[in-house]
Amino acid sequence: DRWGPKDPKRAKGGDAASSSKSGRNTPPRPKATGPPIIVVPNAMTSPITLVNATDFFSNATFVPRNVALKKAGGNASLAQLRKETVMVRHKVAPRLGGREIDFEIVDNPTTRLRNPADWDRVIAVI
Repeated sequence: DRWGPKDPKRAKGGDAASSSKSGRNTPPRPKATGPPIIVVPNAMTSPITLVNATDFFSNATFVPRNVALKKAGGNASLAQLRKETVMVRHKVAPRLGGREIDFEIVDNPTTRLRNPADWDRVIAVI
């Protein structure tokens, strides 16, 4: 063969993708339950943080972090936000079903995502 020997895993009907889909080696994983999770940075220099994530993800409006922090009441409200679960509701376009989806916003995954099932719910990292 001009391109070198064929990989036996990639032979007709036996490529690596189809053999891993058969599930012989790994048990099926349970479906993730709970709202999808979006991880945002907690750095003060990041444009999107826990403080302005609600405006950004639910209203599609960017509010600078310092403006959102002043509006929320300063650093005391930021500390309160980190203790609570921040939920954002987003309405999906009618052509995609038109329903509302709740998302959980997290800025410290090491403390908030403690088990593999939580990590299975992560859909975006900003």
